[in-house]
Amino acid sequence: MYNKIEKNNFIDKVKVDENVANTVIERNKFLKQIEGNEAILNMLSIERLYKLEKYYDDIIEQNEQKIKKLK
Repeated sequence: MYNKIEKNNFIDKVKVDENVANTVIERNKFLKQIEGNEAILNMLSIERLYKLEKYYDDIIEQNEQKIKKLK
């Protein structure tokens, strides 16, 4: 079992890039906001819609590869 000193040392050593963490959080907020919201989707640019399409296509491809590995 870890004692308090070891736990604090671990927390102090862990480095998190705040920019990366913020990007992930913002992307997830954006995706939740547009989910099923036709008005927001209609306001997006074509370029942004293509980026969303590519993002979801990549997710689908990754899931299909995971399914193949499980079979």
